[in-house]
Formats: sequence, structure tokens, C-alpha cells
Amino acid sequence: MAGFTAKEERFTIFNSEKKLKIPFFQRKYVWKEENWDELFDNFFVKEEPGFLGSILVQRNVIGAGSSVLDVIDGQQRLTTISILIMAIYDSINNETKTNAKAEMSNALFSKATFHSEYTPKLEHSKFDKADYEKIICFEKNMEDIIGKETGILGCYNHFIKRLSEISDEKKEKVLDDFLNGNYLIWVIITLDKDMDEQSIFDTLNNSGVSLTASDTIKNFIFKKVDELYDEKYSNDYITTFEEMNKLYEDSWEQVFIKDDETESYWNSEIITGRIKRTKLDLFLYCFGVINGFFSQYDNNISDLTKVYKNFLANEIKTIENVNEFLANLKKTAIIFKDNFEDDNKESLYSYSKENVLQRLLHLLKVNDVTTFHPFILKVLYEHENDSNLINEKLHLLEKYLLVNYLNENTSKIKNYNKMCMAIINDDDKLSEEVEEVSSDIKYTLFNHISNNFATYFLFWIELYRRNDSDDESSLKYVYSLEHIMPRKWKENWFNDIGNGLKDVNGNQLDVPQSIEYRDNHIDMLGNMTLLKGRLNSSISNKDFPTKMVKIKEFASLKITKNDIVDRYYSRDNEGKITSWNEKLIEERNNNLREEILDALLY
Repeated sequence: MAGFTAKEERFTIFNSEKKLKIPFFQRKYVWKEENWDELFDNFFVKEEPGFLGSILVQRNVIGAGSSVLDVIDGQQRLTTISILIMAIYDSINNETKTNAKAEMSNALFSKATFHSEYTPKLEHSKFDKADYEKIICFEKNMEDIIGKETGILGCYNHFIKRLSEISDEKKEKVLDDFLNGNYLIWVIITLDKDMDEQSIFDTLNNSGVSLTASDTIKNFIFKKVDELYDEKYSNDYITTFEEMNKLYEDSWEQVFIKDDETESYWNSEIITGRIKRTKLDLFLYCFGVINGFFSQYDNNISDLTKVYKNFLANEIKTIENVNEFLANLKKTAIIFKDNFEDDNKESLYSYSKENVLQRLLHLLKVNDVTTFHPFILKVLYEHENDSNLINEKLHLLEKYLLVNYLNENTSKIKNYNKMCMAIINDDDKLSEEVEEVSSDIKYTLFNHISNNFATYFLFWIELYRRNDSDDESSLKYVYSLEHIMPRKWKENWFNDIGNGLKDVNGNQLDVPQSIEYRDNHIDMLGNMTLLKGRLNSSISNKDFPTKMVKIKEFASLKITKNDIVDRYYSRDNEGKITSWNEKLIEERNNNLREEILDALLY
């Protein structure tokens, strides 16, 4: 492949180039004690060091005779190994240090010119540059290092502690093997400057902490910034650095990594089907869709980095372009974070017609769908000062989705990508679609509803009932679904079939028909409820009176207490139930349907 080489190499990668540069805006050093120990043991415990994976680098020629490699993947390993070598050197006796210093200088340091001072050959990104240079030097200020347990300084201290238990002979041998290139420990993949690094990276099974799509896109963005600012201030490195740093801090650092809470939010993972991605990846996908350069028709999520790289190359030509792009990215990201909240077991939900967003996002999560997130973000962005219009538009989408699910309209559900693009590009399209699907709501889903959907509908009906009552209006989504008439009903519910049941219209059924008739009612929504704890199977399959004793213990919700428990234990004959049958299931099914109409399909 032109512009691409892959070569199994020894440690001498540090000797082969003047600089190994971790791009200025790459993520910080994240390895922890378990990673440090694994690498340390590779050289001091194993008889022969094992393979450390591949290092992906890219040439970046910045001047005649000045060769630089940008580290695309391998930052954690290169950093940790260089710290280990420095720690070994610092832990040996003075005589050996003197003998090894020249080779150490050649391995870990470089000089721009004959007269300039040595600087670390691995040039770190802004996040870790200061700490790294405290370690990779011959004269250290230990007050800055002692006691640190995490990050680069923690790594150095950890190695020093472990080396105190290693013999001088072993330390000297490992250091000598490093400096003389005796370890064949990795494959170096070198790309030419203009080659697409992500296409190569995605095929590698690298050790360490893998890059996400957002890591790569961030690097693309600020490589572009680097190019444009370098053109403007070609002879003034300090001004270039200051301007880039200011732009980065304002448009990326303050938005995505300003503190632990912010960084945790954007790095939290979302699983859609079998695909796992970070919330930042999801946001960048949404941003690309609503700004017209990522097509849900033509692109898959796996194309995200390639699409961004092409967009930046073809559309961002000036500093004004990149400033406008980053300002838009920042504003949109703030809106995303303010509205697409972290959703977990501690999240509280409450019903309100004035807060459709929470309901809609919950519906999408329950159904494992992120397809419509770009449309939701677009609505929030365009109408951020008009909550009524936001609710109106989002409720249209909620209604469209619910009716399709209720009618089991699979042809519509399969085309959600096309639908999302259509409603983003045409303001009237969603209203037209809702009118079409709502003309004949069949509710077929209610007759054999999945556990996920049943839990969702029952939960929101419960919140709807609590909206105008004195009960707590906010609940966590932590309840267990229970079939009142169990799926294994034949164990303890067969006796009442006798010679056959009558259906709800009074028609007599024979025994086989009765069995089929009962089976068809088991997965109706009317036969399900939510409990504050899960019944064990031995209780769940018991006869109705025995089961009701336990259901009563776990009945904290109105949909269980009012609909079932109170009616069973009522002293008033009117409305009292003594058994649970198909007629009661259908009656409750119809009542729940009417509540869903009022609560969700208004």
C-alpha cells in the first residue's frame, strides 16, 4: 500500500527519529497500576518480554531535514516504557549512570541543533507535558514527584518502588537491552502525512486503551486548526501556540473536559443493539446529521471519522471557517448536555405534558433507538427559547413512534433512518406522517406485548395517575414486571377450565379452545403489573389467592394496589374480585388503553 509501512521493530524507534510527537490536543495519560504492573512484569518477571502490540505513527515533515512522527496510537505504551527506562536509570548506582548517560541521552532526548539543549524525544500533549518533563530529565525536583499516586508521576513512583526489590544486575541488564535495541517488542506502522490513519487504526487489535471515534475527530479538528494558524503565523510559533491554545480551551476543553463530571458525562457509554459508543460519539453523529454533512441515507456510524475528515478537508478553508464551526459545535454541545441527561437507575421520572423530552428519550432508550436523536437536538437548538413549540414538535415524534409500535407497523419502524432525514429536511413531514398513522390505531401490541414495552407503558400510566394526586409524583424506573396469571398457568390455574371456558362474548369453548384462549391472554397488557420487588418463581406460579398475599406485600404502585389488590381484599361486593380471569384481563386492557390515549396520545 502506497504511503504505508508496517515493520516489526526493537526499542530503537526512539533512536530512529528526532521527535515522536503526541499531537497537541490528544487525550491525557490514563494508564493505572494494573497497566504499569503488566508492563513492568513483561521485562522483569517473564523470561522473555512479550509482544506489546502495534504503534501507529504518521510522518509530519515540518522543515528541511527535520523529521517528526505524530503518535496516532501507542501514546500510553510509549509514555510508560520511557518512564520505566528513566526509573531504571535513576535507580542504578552512580558509576553505571555515568557510563549509560550518553546512550540514555540518545534514546530519550533530542537536540534541534548542535548548540541547543536536550529535550525529551517523546513530545507530550498539553495535558501531560509538564509532568512528563519532570520525569524525563537527569536533574529532578523530587518535591514535585514524591507522594503522587496517579498519572505520569504516579507511574514513576510505582516503578521506583518496584525496582527497589530488583537486583542491580537485573536492572542493568534490562536497561542495557533497552538501550542497545535487544527487545523486539512491537510493530511500528508508519503512515505518510496525507494517509487516513483511522482506516488503518480501525483494523488493528491494539493493546492499551482504544481510541474512540471522538478522539480521532478531535485530532482531525485541531490538526486543521494547527494548519490554518500555522499559515497565518508562519514565523511566530509562540503566537500560533497561544492562539490555538485559547481556541482549544474555549471550544473543546471547557465544553467536554473542564472537570470530572463533564468528562464522565461525555465518556459514558451508550449501547445500541450490539454497538457500544460514547455519548460524545453520539453527539458528533447528531451534529453531523443536523449540519448536513453526515447522511443517514448514505453513511453508517462506522463512517463517522471518515465523514468528519472529508468535511474538514473540503469545507473548512480559513480560520474564520474553523472559528464558526467550533462556535456552532460548542453551542450545540451545551444544548445536548443540558437536555440529554445521564439516565440510570437513580434517575427520577415524573409525568407532565410540559416535559415531553424526558418521556421521549425514555421511550427511545427502552426501545434501543438513537436514530431520532439528531432531530430532537435540532428542535432543541432551533427553538431553545420556545418551550411550547419544543413540546409540540417532540410530542409529534412521540406520538408517531407510539402509534407505530402499538400498530406493530414494522415497515415504518425499519425505515427510521429515512424518516429522521425526512423530518429534519421538511418541517411539515412529521405532522403528515402522524396524521396518516393515527387514522387507524389498532393497539395490536397490547394483545401480546413484550416485557420491555409493558414495563414502559405501565410505568408511565402510574406516573400519569400520580400527577393529580397527593402521592409522590417522581419515581425511579426500577420496578419488576409481573404476569398476574402466570405464563406457567397450567401448574396451578387449570382447574377452573373444567369442561371449557366461555369467551367474553359468552360463547362456550371446548378444552383445547379454552387452553388456546387462555394462552392468548397471558401476554396482554391487562394481565401485567409492576411490583417493587421480583417474586420468586415458586410464588409467581401459585394459584391466585396464594399469589395475592405476596403481591400485596410488593404493591406500592396504584396500578397494582388500586387495580388488583384493593379489589381482591375489598369488603364491598361491588367491584370485588375473587379470581383472575380472561374477562378481567380484557377489561383492564381496555382501561389501560384509554389511559394511554389520555396520557401519551393526546
